[in-house]
Amino acid sequence: MVQQWALVPFLSISATIVLVFLWVALSTRKRHDTDYASVARLRVYVIAGLMTLLTASFSLTIGHMPYPFMMKSLPDRVVRVTARQFGFVFENPPTAQVTEDPRIFRLGADVELDAISADVNHGLGVYDPGGVLVAQAQVMPGYVNKLRVKLEKPGTWTVLCMEYCGQAHHAMRQTFEVSATP
Repeated sequence: MVQQWALVPFLSISATIVLVFLWVALSTRKRHDTDYASVARLRVYVIAGLMTLLTASFSLTIGHMPYPFMMKSLPDRVVRVTARQFGFVFENPPTAQVTEDPRIFRLGADVELDAISADVNHGLGVYDPGGVLVAQAQVMPGYVNKLRVKLEKPGTWTVLCMEYCGQAHHAMRQTFEVSATP
């Protein structure tokens, strides 16, 4: 949805830039004196207009970002994901008092994946049952990267490595289940 809102201003700005380039190209065929004071005034108006447009665009779209609503509350569940050549291991955090299977989630859950690497850099790509990339994070040794995902579709979700990590990188995948019944 945000992409559709961004397309119209992008096309408008692009068309304006093309028209300005055409106007400049056509107006410079004849030699004439330049009024530098009017050019400076025009520059101020253009910059002020651009700043107003950018501020308005930012203000209208920042509320549609995926993370602000998730960060206002605690996740429904936290799962530790350890990446190692060549697979992902899902487990409940050591401090958690949870005995649930770490690869089964309920539909609509807000899940935090605490991702860490046991060896080299990896990428963690979370794909919904339709094969659409929903979230991704860089996974590095010695650093826990927290990735929040809202599980809104039932079925088998897939986790793929998104950074080349060695010869069997293509086989580095894991799945987890999302169901309406816990």
